[in-house]
Amino acid sequence: MKKALLCSPFKTDEIQNKKTMVKIRLARRGRKKLAMFDVVVADARSPRDGKFIEKIGTYNPQTVPASIVLEDERAFHWLMNGAQAFRHYPCRAFLPWNHV
Repeated sequence: MKKALLCSPFKTDEIQNKKTMVKIRLARRGRKKLAMFDVVVADARSPRDGKFIEKIGTYNPQTVPASIVLEDERAFHWLMNGAQAFRHYPCRAFLPWNHV
């Protein structure tokens, strides 16, 4: 006699109610050796240059000094809703620099 596999109804609810991690990070654009970056809010599981939720600024390391344009209100909104700054140094450095 085969055993019937029982699925717990709670398991699907736990998966559906699990919150996804959202990160503020850099998405690369530009051509070879002339990179620019967009500061984006993205799901932690999406690839670096993949789908993102919202673009909140730009970072250009080619200028001296590096230019940073950031929408402070949107960055603050996402930080207050649980987004985490990516571990990459420039991304963590912009937020205090812009008084966020």
